[in-house]
Amino acid sequence: MGASLLTLERMRQGYTQKQVAIAAGINRNVMSGIECRRVVANEAKRRAIMEVIGGNESDFFEPSGLAK
Repeated sequence: MGASLLTLERMRQGYTQKQVAIAAGINRNVMSGIECRRVVANEAKRRAIMEVIGGNESDFFEPSGLAK
C-alpha cells in the first residue's frame, strides 16, 4: 500500500508532518501513525487535521477514522 491521501496532500502543500501535528495539537508520533494507517484518528483529531490542511474529511478518512 502506498502513501495515504492525507500524506500526499500534506506533502503537496509543503507541510512537514511535524508542522501539521503542532498546528493540529497532535503528537507527531500519533500524526505519523494516522498517516501510515496504524492509528485510527478520532473525530477531534480528524477535525483538527482538516483545519490545518483543508478539504473534506471524507476525502482523506474512512468512516472508521482510518486514513485513506
